[in-house]
Amino acid sequence: MNDYDLLVVGSANADLVIGVERRPAPGETVLGSDLAVHPGGKGANQAVAAARLGARTALLARVGDDAHGRLLLESQRAAGVETGGVLVGGAPTGVALITVDPSGDNSIVVSPGANARLTPGDVRAAGELLAGARVVLGAAGDAPWRPWPRWCVRGRPAPGSY
Repeated sequence: MNDYDLLVVGSANADLVIGVERRPAPGETVLGSDLAVHPGGKGANQAVAAARLGARTALLARVGDDAHGRLLLESQRAAGVETGGVLVGGAPTGVALITVDPSGDNSIVVSPGANARLTPGDVRAAGELLAGARVVLGAAGDAPWRPWPRWCVRGRPAPGSY
């Protein structure tokens, strides 16, 4: 019996969103709407979506010991995601700076922060969490990780991985 239907290994960011009439040209400043802060990140978003669909879901990620990290942990828990695998500290929580124009087109710059501090050693240390998951999903398109999915085969660390 598996403890979780899905374990997501991935990024967790605070999305800092500003609406703009048009995105700025290089070197130009434009005024925008009030800042909106939302929980985000490829991994965190996938975990929330799966939990909302009824999957028993856990997240393995790293956030900072700061207000953005607390926002992310609270949002995961509120969605029903198990957060025992979310490591705290090492760097500020990652943020995505997002501008959105009226048509919905956006520009995004990501500062990975704590996401970049999630190491293969952290993943190895979470062996019990990995073994307890029926499916493991790597979702880190917004984090600067080495090609790391090879560390996991069928929910267990792959032989010779990291």
